[in-house]
Amino acid sequence: MYFIGSGQDFNPMNKESSLKRLQKFAHSKNSAGFTLIELLVVVIIIGVLSAIALPSLLAQVGKAREAEAKTNLGNINHSQQTYFSENAAFATNLDDLQVTLPTLKFYNIPSLGSTAADAGATWINGKDNAINGTRDYISVVAYDTTAKSFTTKIARGKVKAADYELALTDVTGKGVGPGIEAEINSATADEIK
Repeated sequence: MYFIGSGQDFNPMNKESSLKRLQKFAHSKNSAGFTLIELLVVVIIIGVLSAIALPSLLAQVGKAREAEAKTNLGNINHSQQTYFSENAAFATNLDDLQVTLPTLKFYNIPSLGSTAADAGATWINGKDNAINGTRDYISVVAYDTTAKSFTTKIARGKVKAADYELALTDVTGKGVGPGIEAEINSATADEIK
């Protein structure tokens, strides 16, 4: 057979021309699919990006979980101010405040200062802080009898560890008195409000 314009005879039994056509097809730009190396490079890139993004994602999850503590402490602080306005003293247990707390998933039930020296202090400890990415929180409400005003502070623990708990010693200026102002121990807690 002869192809017009090619100057060559076409012989289907010619192995050399068939082999050349196969090689040409294999190296053509239109061949579909990915090589193993290309797939491995993509998997490695995705792995590196995941390793970079995962800690940031977990930190944001921990912050979202900490909102449970901040919200409840804020409600308790407002209730303490209302209770003080009606009774001239801070409440020493949650029942006195008549505050309804939602079911707490990542924190234990808040504790109130139970003595006159600790009045106005509230702390809330996380359940499995290291696993949940949460921290313990503490708040204090104080009443200045001279200025006739409340000061409120909320702080979170600096350390994210399962055994770290904030205590009443982490807040000062608790209770009622002239010139008294709520303060947080900056060595163990970061003030957030």
